[in-house]
Amino acid sequence: GCIALSLLRELPAARAVAVDVSEDALEVARRNAERLGLDSRIDLRRSRWLDAISRGDAFDAIVSTPPYVAASDAPSLPEEVRAHEPALALFADAADDLSSYRAVIGELDDHLEASGLLAFEVGVGQADRVASLLTDAGFHTVEILDDLAHIPRVVLGRR
Repeated sequence: GCIALSLLRELPAARAVAVDVSEDALEVARRNAERLGLDSRIDLRRSRWLDAISRGDAFDAIVSTPPYVAASDAPSLPEEVRAHEPALALFADAADDLSSYRAVIGELDDHLEASGLLAFEVGVGQADRVASLLTDAGFHTVEILDDLAHIPRVVLGRR
């Protein structure tokens, strides 16, 4: 919910639908939305990827921060991340670290407007591979943005 709520703070005319598989995460997002006075502009739904979005409900933008950390990288994570972030939110599928991205991309035809923007947060070493997934899916503009530590962290695609 923090990304959706941050976007709503920056875009006063926007509305958002935010999904998470964790009911606990959704409850935190509900409380934060109320505290920030944004609860009337956000619809929070429990969902794995876009499952809880009705077919044909299309958005101008979809922003996703799927689990992307390799389980083998767990010991290298800062203690505050390892101790407080749920594993479900952090760790990618061991067999295919891009499976979450593939799942979202596979559902876009029903949910992203023709000129829509897709933004993914990515893990270290994933940006080029995720960018290739978007290019293969027909996105005509794909861009990689660095985080403040100059690590490729966001992949943007526009149809």
